[in-house]
Amino acid sequence: MLSAMYGFMECAGTTFEITETTGPDIDFNFCLCKGPPNPSGAKFFVTIDHSGGANPTEAADFDEGADPIIIEINNIAGQGARCGDNSITILGDSLPENTETFTLTLTFENCEDNDENPCMFDTNFESITVNIVDDDSTPPVENKACDCDNLTVIGLTATGTADYVNFGTVTIDFAANEFTMTHDITINSDDLFEGTEDFLIFLSNPGPDVVAPSVTETLGDLTTAVVSIYDADTIGTWYYLGCAEYTVPESTAMIDIVVNRRGDTSSATSGFVELSTTDITALSTSDYTALTSVPVDFAADDTSSTPITLMITDDMSEEPLEHLQIALTLTAIADESALADLNKAFVTIIDDDSKVTWYSLDCGFYTATETDSGTAMILITITKRGDLSQGTTVLLSTMDITATGGVGLDYTIKMDEPITFAADTETVKTSQLVILSDDIAEGNEYLEVALSLPSTPPAGDALSDVNKALVIIYDDDTPVTWYSLDCGFYTATETDAGTVMILITITKRGDLSQGTTVLLSTMDLTATGGVGLDYTIKMNEPITFAADTETVKTSQLVILSDDIAEGNEYLEVALSLPSTPPAGDALSDVNKALVIIYDDDTPVTWYSLDCGFYTATETDAGTAMILITITKRGDLSQGTTVLLSTMDITATGGVGLDYTIKMNEPITFAADTETVKTSQLIILSDDITEGNEYLEVALSLPSTPPAGDALSDVNKALVIIYDDDEPVTWYSLDCGFYTATETDSGTAMILITITKRGDLSQGTTVLLSTMDITATGGVGLDYTIKLNEPITFAADTETVKTSQLIILSDDIAEGNEYLQVALSLPSSPPAGDALSDVNKALVIIYDDDAPVLSTMDITATGGVGLDYTIKLNEPITFAADTETVKTSQLIILSDDIAEGNEYFQVALSLPSSPPAGDALSDVNKALVIIYDDDAPGNMFAIAYCLCSF
Repeated sequence: MLSAMYGFMECAGTTFEITETTGPDIDFNFCLCKGPPNPSGAKFFVTIDHSGGANPTEAADFDEGADPIIIEINNIAGQGARCGDNSITILGDSLPENTETFTLTLTFENCEDNDENPCMFDTNFESITVNIVDDDSTPPVENKACDCDNLTVIGLTATGTADYVNFGTVTIDFAANEFTMTHDITINSDDLFEGTEDFLIFLSNPGPDVVAPSVTETLGDLTTAVVSIYDADTIGTWYYLGCAEYTVPESTAMIDIVVNRRGDTSSATSGFVELSTTDITALSTSDYTALTSVPVDFAADDTSSTPITLMITDDMSEEPLEHLQIALTLTAIADESALADLNKAFVTIIDDDSKVTWYSLDCGFYTATETDSGTAMILITITKRGDLSQGTTVLLSTMDITATGGVGLDYTIKMDEPITFAADTETVKTSQLVILSDDIAEGNEYLEVALSLPSTPPAGDALSDVNKALVIIYDDDTPVTWYSLDCGFYTATETDAGTVMILITITKRGDLSQGTTVLLSTMDLTATGGVGLDYTIKMNEPITFAADTETVKTSQLVILSDDIAEGNEYLEVALSLPSTPPAGDALSDVNKALVIIYDDDTPVTWYSLDCGFYTATETDAGTAMILITITKRGDLSQGTTVLLSTMDITATGGVGLDYTIKMNEPITFAADTETVKTSQLIILSDDITEGNEYLEVALSLPSTPPAGDALSDVNKALVIIYDDDEPVTWYSLDCGFYTATETDSGTAMILITITKRGDLSQGTTVLLSTMDITATGGVGLDYTIKLNEPITFAADTETVKTSQLIILSDDIAEGNEYLQVALSLPSSPPAGDALSDVNKALVIIYDDDAPVLSTMDITATGGVGLDYTIKLNEPITFAADTETVKTSQLIILSDDIAEGNEYFQVALSLPSSPPAGDALSDVNKALVIIYDDDAPGNMFAIAYCLCSF
């Protein structure tokens, strides 16, 4: 067997240098050599890599024509012969640059399968390197002496002469051909505890150079630096409050405030630290008794002080929540003592004269799997909060969505079922929702449960935001054949000539054993179908799937052109079954979709923000930056301006405060070309424990905008500034749900990650437990139980711990099963320990012995200015061998409409011609719940440590 050996021409070497010119371009010619024989049909590719080091830029430094460069084997005839004219053009310029490098690499195809004459590379000549040497003169500053810049030092928190040697301003001189200079700054030592101290150094250019007047001097980007002096001296004693926020009902009449200390606690002290109060909305004249410089006393070896009592004034007036602040201060005698970050706290006085009662459901959705006999039961929990002094009643009802209530149907109806709470003692009641059995393959079905008030409720009774919930009844009677559209929403922009096409994808799932047909039709909404109108009509177009193999089919919806300014128009596409479908055929919930035809003849310009909210974490020094993106869409023919402003919510804008204010900052777009502009929002630093703070950024139009200019719905955004100064310890799970697939033997394992954040100074423990939902924990059952498993974190260093949840095997077809894992605190947790919102997670055990089940879309509407940003066949691409996880951002849009919680679905699908063997797992769809923030009523959340009395 003979092998054809290929490589770049050996006679020319493997490294080349080409000197560019300021005049004509230069062609770099390259060729191949080979050894016999000559396999027919081979094709060679020369690829160009210019990504490493001092790299040239395509179009600026070179032009390779096509990439890759393709060379047919027929261009090489005989051993040692060269191919034809293969070249890369080196572009000339007059810019001073470093030597730039690119690499040519040879690959081939269509000859590795030739058993008689396989292709082989000469590894010595598989690639060549080309260096582009710059011929342009070096700037004069590089070869002449100069006194180029001044270096100045300014104290911030550090003090010159005490903390460092202050040299004021010095001149930095460079000798000829010298590129780097150093200047020493002496840091003075002391034995004082001062904390970290900072000073500033910066470069300035004094003007024309006195050594080399012809030299042009400019400053680079890095002209300023902050030098931090870290204190090596230990502190004697730290003092801090036990909590960042205290709450107290007005009738309790007092709060005992305890101050803590750490470090040197060996001595009894009195008056080293003092406690005072300050009014916020609560007044010391009427709501509480002021504390003014009250000395804090510690016994020897005690870490907690003698309590200081804050007296609360009880009254009979109905008032909102009232707030005051308590703060620690050090006295002059507190030698080698300091305040920890938690030296201030808020006190909230809860008015107990208000007679408001709230009722809520415990969950926004419930699920149950029907059975073929008997019943399933969902336990619905109703909670009463607020004024408990009266016995009261709230009503619970069900409402059909796709499930049907009634005897012998899907579930037992509830019609204004009274849920009655006794006075003072009862705060939680439950009600059983009974799911009825059947053996009909009908797909998953949905209903709603909702609370309502009686026709004449007591004064002050109200429903909380969680007053409705979705119930999903999972069908257990598969295999069924399901047909669905790939999207609930399609869009296209019409043109003035020709047509536009929307590709609609129809998917068949479940039982694939039969060849089947589903029908696709269109229906006018505001668009009109027909010849010469808005789109081409579909009337029961048959979509036919071959047995076993075909799961995805497509259909083209043709959008017709016009030059009429008529605004956006709408139509609907819908699936339907033939008049006598095969037994078991059904439509999924995603069987209809809205189509929007965007009008290209209306000269309207839209401006929008790229996000409905932004976040940044403040720092103790320096600044943080949020990049806000503003997009212009529609008519781009005119240069236009939109305005960007900030507005305080709880954060305060201004110099030395929380962020830099924007007041009608002009965002200007050039005509035709500019569609995206950005603006930097600067978040300022502090070391004050103040909790997370909020502001708003908003777009507005100038006072006399061009005709047709408008704001999109996404014209405002919430900005959250996360506070980094809170010494509170938070525990959280890393995910809201976990999944595992059981096996027929052995075990599967889910690794649960628990994270500790905030104050890490103490060794602490949090507890992890499991709870059955439909899965059963125990030996020989579905999973190994966890009951208050201690998760212990060492002080200072440990922030992440893991725990293994063992999933046990079986060979029973029982469907997917569910359990819950939850964090809890010990019975006497350290002061300041708290659970984050992510303290519970759903665990799904996928059954490997049963058919695939899917979930469906529900009620939210995707689209510009609606509930969320649509994804339409967004490609998620994985590189070979290395990439196993990719992410995609799903944008939820803002509104101020009280519409209740809304639901939609995200789903994976395969391309129309997937590689053999590609398939979707069971987790190919997910339910997304958008919680509504606009419903009437108050919602209270604890942002950090909460002490209740």
